[in-house]
Amino acid sequence: MDTLNLHKTDLNLLVALQALLEERSVSRAAERLHITQPAMSKTLSRLRALFGDPLFTRSNRGMQPTPRALELAAELNSVLDDINRLVSGSRFDPYTYSGEVTLALSEYVGIALLPAFIQRLHRLAPRLSIRTITRLEHQLDALATGALDFAIHIAQSHYPAEYRAQQLVTAPAAILVRAQHPLTTGEVTWDRLASFPLIRVYVPDLEQAELARSSDAFMRVRSPSQGSLETSHLMTAMEVLR
Repeated sequence: MDTLNLHKTDLNLLVALQALLEERSVSRAAERLHITQPAMSKTLSRLRALFGDPLFTRSNRGMQPTPRALELAAELNSVLDDINRLVSGSRFDPYTYSGEVTLALSEYVGIALLPAFIQRLHRLAPRLSIRTITRLEHQLDALATGALDFAIHIAQSHYPAEYRAQQLVTAPAAILVRAQHPLTTGEVTWDRLASFPLIRVYVPDLEQAELARSSDAFMRVRSPSQGSLETSHLMTAMEVLR
């Protein structure tokens, strides 16, 4: 192993980079690490020199990571976790671990999966807290920066190499109507669908999913005179549907 580069590198810079990626702000990252803002600005300059990249650019939404910063973020959390375990000399024990995991998933996926998941988690990791986010765009970017730990969503056709994805279930797209609705009899066609008001259940990053094809086709044949409702809450949609 070539340790020369490690000898020249201040590993605290990686901790600062993680804070900058998660906070997207020099002042907030400085406050988080209990240092002054000028000190954090100097640290950012050192990080840029170390990686030969600007790492962050300014925009009206604050500091935005560059593609190189997102590549680093994809590995940074696991690297720091490994270092922490090495220094502490302890192995990860889910039963005694106390912390929080942030999970992005839609409401209807939560209804289907969370009850059994939480029951099992309470048995295996009773001190672990789960925080769920139901409406979040650009989930892969959030995973890369550490804002998310896991995301459960409709499968994309392609994932970059730095992400790991595993299929959990297969769920076909469906159209729901109330009992006694005219669409419960006869053939269901685009033209017939277009003659009724529509409730759309919002799915984050829908454009990445096959579902977008049928949804877009439906919107093209709908009459502008027919109203619509879009919501990210499945239970709200079900109540309105009644």
